[in-house]
Order: sequence, then structure tokens, then C-alpha cells
Amino acid sequence: MDTKSLFFAICAVSFNVMAVYYVRKRRTISSVISGAIPGIVSFFLLEKASEMFSLSVTLNPFNIIGSLILGVPYVVIITIMNFL
Repeated sequence: MDTKSLFFAICAVSFNVMAVYYVRKRRTISSVISGAIPGIVSFFLLEKASEMFSLSVTLNPFNIIGSLILGVPYVVIITIMNFL
């Protein structure tokens, strides 16, 4: 199994876990917002700092949606995958 398929498998599992988590919460909208805002902010900060650390993090729809849905753990996974 190569790193890209491993990455997509981890994202799929994480997406399902987060979907179940958000559905079971009493305040669904506030839970989504409180997870999405730190995720997108940390992704934009990582994208801006990627030149300093020679990472190849790009703004594309997959990364933006991933950071909105999964939050900071997605950004951490992106960073780890760039170092592998």
C-alpha cells in the first residue's frame, strides 16, 4: 500500500468518525463551526509557512474541504504525509 492510498483511507475513516460525532452532538452546528474554524485557520497558516519549511502544501478543494470537515487533525496528517 503506497502513501497516497493510505492517506485517503485515513481520511475516509476520519470523515466517517467525524460525521457520526457531529450527528450525535446536541448542538450540531456549533460543533461543526468550532471544529471547522481552527482547521481552516491552521491550514492557511500551514500553507503560508510551507515555503519556509519546504513543504508542498497547496490550496485545492480537497484540502480545504478536508480541513473544514476534519479540522486540525487533517492538517496534522497533511504535514506528516509531507515529511514521509
